Amino acid sequence: MGNRFLLQVLVIAGLVGAMALGPLPLSVAAAQDDEFDDEFGDEYDEYEDAQDEYEDANPDDGGDDEADSSGPLSPEEKRAQAFRTHNTWFGPTGGLHVVDAGSGLPGSFRLQLGFEYFGTTDWLSPDDEHGYAGGTLSGSWTLTDYLEVFGSLTNHASWNSAGDRDTGGAMLLQVLGDSMAGAKLWHRPIPWIAVGGDLRMLFLNAIGGIGLDAVSVGLRGNVSADLRKLDKPSPVILRFNAEYLFDNSASLLEEHEQAVYDRLPDPMPKTDEDDHFAIRQERFGLGINRADMFTFSLGGELPLRADEGLYFHPLLEWQLGIPIMREEFDCLIVTTDSGKGGEDGCLDIQGLAAFPSALTIGLRVFPPVRGLGLLLAADIGLTGTEVFVRELAPNRPWALLFGLSYAYDTAPPPSAGEPVEVIREVVRTEAPPQKARVRGLVVETGMGDIVAGAIVNYPGTEFTPQATDAQGRFVSYGLDAGSVQIEVSHPDYESRVCIVEVPAVAGAPAPAAAPAPAPTQGDAAAGGDAKAEGVLTIGAAGVSGDANVSTDGAAGPALPTPAPTTPETAAGVSAAAGPVFVDLRCELTARPRFASVRGSVVDGSGAAVPGARVQLSGTGMDTFTTDAGGIFASAKLAPGSYQVSVDAEGFLLKQGSFAVAPRGEATPRLQLTAKPKRSLVRMSKREVKIRRQIQFKSGSAEILEKSNALLTEIADVLMRNAQVQLVEVQGHTDNRGGSRKNLTLSQQRAESVVRWLSSAGVAATRMEAKGYGDTKPLVPNLTPRNRARNRRVQFMIRKMEAQ
Repeated sequence: MGNRFLLQVLVIAGLVGAMALGPLPLSVAAAQDDEFDDEFGDEYDEYEDAQDEYEDANPDDGGDDEADSSGPLSPEEKRAQAFRTHNTWFGPTGGLHVVDAGSGLPGSFRLQLGFEYFGTTDWLSPDDEHGYAGGTLSGSWTLTDYLEVFGSLTNHASWNSAGDRDTGGAMLLQVLGDSMAGAKLWHRPIPWIAVGGDLRMLFLNAIGGIGLDAVSVGLRGNVSADLRKLDKPSPVILRFNAEYLFDNSASLLEEHEQAVYDRLPDPMPKTDEDDHFAIRQERFGLGINRADMFTFSLGGELPLRADEGLYFHPLLEWQLGIPIMREEFDCLIVTTDSGKGGEDGCLDIQGLAAFPSALTIGLRVFPPVRGLGLLLAADIGLTGTEVFVRELAPNRPWALLFGLSYAYDTAPPPSAGEPVEVIREVVRTEAPPQKARVRGLVVETGMGDIVAGAIVNYPGTEFTPQATDAQGRFVSYGLDAGSVQIEVSHPDYESRVCIVEVPAVAGAPAPAAAPAPAPTQGDAAAGGDAKAEGVLTIGAAGVSGDANVSTDGAAGPALPTPAPTTPETAAGVSAAAGPVFVDLRCELTARPRFASVRGSVVDGSGAAVPGARVQLSGTGMDTFTTDAGGIFASAKLAPGSYQVSVDAEGFLLKQGSFAVAPRGEATPRLQLTAKPKRSLVRMSKREVKIRRQIQFKSGSAEILEKSNALLTEIADVLMRNAQVQLVEVQGHTDNRGGSRKNLTLSQQRAESVVRWLSSAGVAATRMEAKGYGDTKPLVPNLTPRNRARNRRVQFMIRKMEAQ
């Protein structure tokens, strides 16, 4: 592209670098760290040493620290996460181009220095060479927990070898000092969702100068979801933006268009035609649009932890700009192509092909340096890169982007400003007094069957309910001495309250005696509606009922057992030999477990079929006759799986199946097929003969739908003739194709027929699929008619029940 362009790129890069050195270069950031170390260094190092000791004793699994957190993040963890919240390309926090609805924590700010490059040939004009280089310095500052301010400063240069309209030579456009400033507001209705919006103002400069020449204004709505903050966290961040940009960049061309008009040799009266004086190279180099832009953006980010202090954040984003003509523009329509070899087209004609859209793929890396971030990304133009219109700047087909960012947290570290005392003394406290526990077993009354999944409650306490394990067992919390109620419930059983006397254990003084609840069995006998209670009394000198006291160390599976203390004997029960358990057997009365069925029998049009005979078999047996509405029903059906068979006058036999849970209701709907006026199937001693052939998709084992009626009739004949114990379903083909292929195809077709009949109710054990290929033709394969006869399925009876 020539030494001239390379020189200009170096100049632009130098200017951007100089601007970066002003506000806060990395050396200044390092100096601030040194200043912090001078004031708080020893104390903060001691704090970090203590933190390292804690992390060594509590290692994580290598995932993202926020995603690994099982509870709310601490202020320190939130501050650490803020260091991985960095700027987008032009300032507000987020991904690369898609803005996050939220921000960092209050007091944090970020700077980013970015470079972008694009170069290609044969793009804006035939055989041209084009190059673009730019730099952007951006910053953002989170003032409060709902307000962020941001801004950026951009310099760039665009060079095209065939862009000068006057000389036909190269064109170089430099833009120095385009700037932007804005503010973002947001709110979190739930911890992992943020919604909000931002307002930004773009201050644009004309060609080669520094100063304010035009102002554009953007209003943007933002939504983001940080799945790391879910109860079951996932390292995913999703973002969505919708922005309307009031674009006034076209005013940058007013002086330029006037100059072109003044150079015309024979000018006509000035009209709107001067709006067409800007060529596509100029519109691209200056970013000129004569239309406002409504932009939709979607983005995703995966915050992944690679190693201690090293994080990788892959990015994927998509943007689509929809131009909106706010002011009337009389586009000069031309008949030539609007691509690189023709004149520029018009937006209302070219449509979506001229809309700017792009896909961005990137990676942000956070090395083990506090606050530092590195960015590598690529923009890939999707539309607007080959079709050019007078209203819009061309969209570049690709671009490479590089960035270096730095985050700083103005909040002091823990205990900064005063010495941090690290307490290393091990505090020893006496173990809490020992308490007895109930070791329970829940079974069914009379049967003795275990009841798993029963809910165990402790009325009048703040204890969390428990559930019995697969063996019907539970171990209670440590309980105070005295009368304790234990309520046990299960959906399949009547609830029951067991009252158990818990003995006092050494070291755990018994509370003041409270009167035990009166047994509710007497209340029920008196007419009250109360739960049955089992009253178990355990005294200091002995045990009565279905409970006993033990001091072995065996704890049940529900809860861990605390380490025993060394108490003195109290109330006749000593814990010296280990934890104290009260064994309890609690019996529940099973509720009725009947199921119900309410089925319907209809014909092909959906009309009810009365008088049909319905037979159920499986878990239970029953027979019904449908009423005038085609309904059969039973309220006392054993739960389980059932086969149902329906026989009605004038219809083919129908079979189906259903399952019903305890206290559930099944509602099968059985649709019958009317018997054909002329039967297509008949029985002989050796074969179930069919008058038509089963049709398959050409070269396939897929049965065509038009054969369903025939197969339904075959199933009816087989189900009505139970004396036929085994039928060989034979598949045959003609001689076209290879013999091996024909053999495979015939076997597959026979198996398809067996599966269809089995699904219709014919027992699979009564059928056997066998493919013969082209080995058993009925007639010579000489004509199409003969070959069609040889392509067939036959049902040969191989075993018949003796009469």
